[in-house]
Amino acid sequence: MRGYRKGTKTGIRKHVHKAGERFGFLTVLRESPQRKRGCVCWVCRCACGREAVIPGAKLRGGEYKSCGCKNPSHERGPKSPRWSGGKWTSAAGYRYLTKPQHPNANARGYILEHVFVMSEKIGRPLRRGESVHHKNGKKDDNRPENLELWNRQAHPPGRRVSDLVEYAREILQLYAPEKLAVESGEMLD
Repeated sequence: MRGYRKGTKTGIRKHVHKAGERFGFLTVLRESPQRKRGCVCWVCRCACGREAVIPGAKLRGGEYKSCGCKNPSHERGPKSPRWSGGKWTSAAGYRYLTKPQHPNANARGYILEHVFVMSEKIGRPLRRGESVHHKNGKKDDNRPENLELWNRQAHPPGRRVSDLVEYAREILQLYAPEKLAVESGEMLD
């Protein structure tokens, strides 16, 4: 029987794949030393050029026809059948948006929705040390009226009053310049 060899100890016949045998987009290169649940695995090259280790039974059964590149569920972005408009919710309950050009976006191009809403409300990206707080504690309630801008930069204990006054002026200039009196140097109500 061509393509089969008899097992040495058990007498069980197992399929021997020859290099060059094709299964869909996969071409068998060699047997892998790796085993999955006792099944012989094969190193295969996909038509896209990537190599993958595939269990022999899955090859013969037709479950694997590519390394995953031809599977529509592996598409990213709008081409993916699971695309939800660039929005997703983390396990912690925070909602993310796809905004790769936003200065507050992470390396993958996502930004927390409440950070985006607050940056739109104040007209600038959040600065280092600023965070957004949900007033009602609900992480998915990102209405502008439910969000507060917090400054996490705490000054160290033991500061001189003159330093604190200067710090207060900086904070007012940064967040409420209209509260500083231009001429008299006094606070306005």
